[in-house]
Amino acid sequence: MNIGFIGLGVMGRPMAEHLIDAGHTLHLSRVKEISQHLVDKGGKAVASARAVAHASDIVILMLPDTPDVEAVLFGEDGVAAGLSRGKLVIDMSSISPVVTKTFAKRIEALGCDYLDAPVSGGEVGAKAASLTIMVGGKEQAFERAKPLFEKMGKNITHVGGSGDGQTAKVANQIIVGLTIEAVAEALLFARKAGADPEKVRSALMGGFASSRILEVHGERMVKETFEPGFRIRLHRKDMTLAVDAARALDLSLPNTAATQQLMNAAIANGDGERDHSALIRTLELLAGAALDQRFLEQPDDIFDCRLPEPSFRTAKPCPVIDREGQENAQQRYPAALRRRLFPQVQPAPRRLGTRLRHRRARRPQHLPPLVHVERDRNRPRRLRLGGL
Repeated sequence: MNIGFIGLGVMGRPMAEHLIDAGHTLHLSRVKEISQHLVDKGGKAVASARAVAHASDIVILMLPDTPDVEAVLFGEDGVAAGLSRGKLVIDMSSISPVVTKTFAKRIEALGCDYLDAPVSGGEVGAKAASLTIMVGGKEQAFERAKPLFEKMGKNITHVGGSGDGQTAKVANQIIVGLTIEAVAEALLFARKAGADPEKVRSALMGGFASSRILEVHGERMVKETFEPGFRIRLHRKDMTLAVDAARALDLSLPNTAATQQLMNAAIANGDGERDHSALIRTLELLAGAALDQRFLEQPDDIFDCRLPEPSFRTAKPCPVIDREGQENAQQRYPAALRRRLFPQVQPAPRRLGTRLRHRRARRPQHLPPLVHVERDRNRPRRLRLGGL
């Protein structure tokens, strides 16, 4: 069968390779050096997404985000321009369920079928052809595509109509994200309490807390090996889809929103391209487990900041910042970090009991005073507006 495959990333490469090994002819777009082995095994590199669609009976997409899928499908020289009646488009990306329904209608209007079939299992599952595949679309189209799904995954489920596969994937990502965060908290707690995280993890694997995430991602956290299987940046995208959908449904998902914010912090900290198990690094920052060393490793010019006179008094020069003209750099950091990085900096005391005083010299002599303060030892203080 002639199959087009667009999106040869970490997940797409092994998925495409399984289809080639099964004897299918693959037409490949965006072939880079890292994907050249697919061409060597029999894949055919073509110039554009339109050419892929023109040469294929079934077109498979495996792309990062909703805008990428839209551009490949409906952009200049996109898949839609090369389709003819009876062909099938399968989007195995993880994108918005709402937008997926729109894409399906536009493709079906061309006389073709459309399936959304996002996957779960990460790079490990893609290489082992053991992915979980959640499919939305027409039953007839699902049966047509099922033999291909069986070459890439094991747990294959037709969830329902268009968009239902993506909805199932968002639910999956909520569970995975929250579980990774829970495992990270548990192992960090064990380490801060003085226990060996590896032994704690081994003990938990024999109990009710055992899970695939504790097994695989817990090991990565203990060994601090965060080469990307599934990047934090991409998982944050899925959590954002969940939060946006919840808002549209007037649904409260408090822990999903909190985990999304932790992923935002991880990306701000430079961990966006690491595996999502690296979320533990963000929790370490919040716990102060590695804070001092990371900030001291920053280049000198991070402290090159000159701001107006702050409301802080320094008893002696700060040991971290002692260069002339940079005494106020601590103002770049929020209060929690200032207390750790600048321990000898104390806030200026507030002046309490300051009285409202009338100073006649500040007002022209020909005008009455704004306020008269009348004093009487036997009566409470009274204020009388002048000139009234």
